[in-house]
Amino acid sequence: MAHTSHLLVVGQDQVARVDATATQLKVVVTGTDGTIVRTVVIPVKK
Repeated sequence: MAHTSHLLVVGQDQVARVDATATQLKVVVTGTDGTIVRTVVIPVKK
């Protein structure tokens, strides 16, 4: 089972962490102060 994670800068003061597994993509957007701004889970189509 592979698991990868990527960090993306999505704004001047926000970073998105994208986790990919065999069953879903999970995107967590975090502000520079460490607070989670938004979390989105996208399931894989079967």
